[in-house]
Amino acid sequence: MGEVFSIKKDSLIRNDFSEQSKAFLGANMIFHQNSIYSFFGSGFFEERNAVIQFDFENKQWNKVIIDKDSYQPEVRRHSIHHKKGNQVYFLGGTNSNLYQSNNHLLDLMSFDFSDKKFSKIGTLKNDFTFFNNNQKNIIHLDDNRSLFFKKDNIYLVDFELLKYRFLQGVSQISDYHFKVVHKDTLYYLDIDQEYKFEVKNIALLDLLENFSEPKDLLEKVYVTQKTRKNILRLALIALFLFITIRLFNIRKFKNIQILKQDQYITFKNIIIPLTVEESEIIDFLMIKPTSQLNEIFELDVFNEYSDSYIKIYAPKVIDQLKRKIENKSNDSGFKLKIAFSKNKIDKRIKEISLKGDIKIYNGWFFYIFNF
Repeated sequence: MGEVFSIKKDSLIRNDFSEQSKAFLGANMIFHQNSIYSFFGSGFFEERNAVIQFDFENKQWNKVIIDKDSYQPEVRRHSIHHKKGNQVYFLGGTNSNLYQSNNHLLDLMSFDFSDKKFSKIGTLKNDFTFFNNNQKNIIHLDDNRSLFFKKDNIYLVDFELLKYRFLQGVSQISDYHFKVVHKDTLYYLDIDQEYKFEVKNIALLDLLENFSEPKDLLEKVYVTQKTRKNILRLALIALFLFITIRLFNIRKFKNIQILKQDQYITFKNIIIPLTVEESEIIDFLMIKPTSQLNEIFELDVFNEYSDSYIKIYAPKVIDQLKRKIENKSNDSGFKLKIAFSKNKIDKRIKEISLKGDIKIYNGWFFYIFNF
């Protein structure tokens, strides 16, 4: 496995007893709570998604058992990481498959040391160019931000806001591995055309002022299967509560509202049965509360009768309906009536009006989902 050394005086002392292998190419080496962790990497012609930890007591590398509910990341090498407390963020990486020797992964995920779980956060936008970045070209600024250097570009990634900014045309800073931040100042090694080296520096505030405006880091946010189930569960609970409340309010609704239910008019304990003709007249007057009498004659329910008979029969039906409603008008709260009047323009035209608030009721299901 990976070799671990310490420096004593002027000598390198190997501290591990593990077998030598080449399984750490492109791995992410992270120091956490006095332990060294290795994430991903490649070796023996394959990439890995394993996490291993170096045990300083027995001087061996041991595989970390990932929680069974953890997100399973793709195998990769050369992922970019940012550590914040017990969490490590991983940006992208590269792997190989039958079709591509360098397949760039566009994902952002985190690993929590406390519960040994990976969590996918989302999918990166496909315009990033800092893959396969050497870890020496990454500078950790604070808990939320890191700088990534690649060719003549510098990227500033905010892992809390999930935003990034970039600065172009800075090859004199990005081209060399020797960069360090000390007391809010970036020091880097520069070389001129005569191959003379010089240590230069720039204040971080001055450097960051030249970066682009923040852009979204992610193309889309990843929703886990567990989160989907929780959302569905909450939606079902909300729907159940909504239906329960609406059903509870039906009785109250029926006690304050006059209703037209099929061939009945109801209010509290009042039930007025209607004939087919009466029911259709009420339905028409609910749509057009003030109508001319000849409009009532044209209703479909009277189509089977002759015109002369309709003029005699229809008014009788209306009078009968009017009396049924008036018989209940003395009941408290039942404020519905049919009134006759004459047209204001032509006094020869008789009009019929339905006065009062009455609503169609088609059953509890339609009441619940009708607003």
